[in-house]
Amino acid sequence: MENKLIPESQIYTSDFTTLKLLRIGPVNISPGKISTPYKLITASGEESSAELTYKYDENVFMPDDPASINLATMISSQVALNYGLFCQKIIFDGLYDETDRRFIREMMENTSREIIVNKLILPNPFLKKEYTGLQPEKKKRYTS
Repeated sequence: MENKLIPESQIYTSDFTTLKLLRIGPVNISPGKISTPYKLITASGEESSAELTYKYDENVFMPDDPASINLATMISSQVALNYGLFCQKIIFDGLYDETDRRFIREMMENTSREIIVNKLILPNPFLKKEYTGLQPEKKKRYTS
């Protein structure tokens, strides 16, 4: 039986790795706000940056407290989980313990797998035709 969802052209997950480096942090903390620089280098060497900011109505963080720094660092790293499939390398610059690092790796891997299945393999009207047809394959790792 022929699978109608997958055209004959073959697309691989490596075709989506278009970013050379994403660097997150270090986080800047004040009692009611955290901000974190996100710096990006594309495969062609083009650089860009943005500041990710979260503001709170109450004082949530104590800037000199390691637990506050760790919490702010983990909050700020969340957006980067979406880029594991697309980046050759991601650097998280901040206060992370081994549990944090394992959590980030596992969640990034899960997010990469979900993007592949739900956005790239299943029909998606927002993808250009030449990027459809990703072949389902079981891999040990989906993050670039």
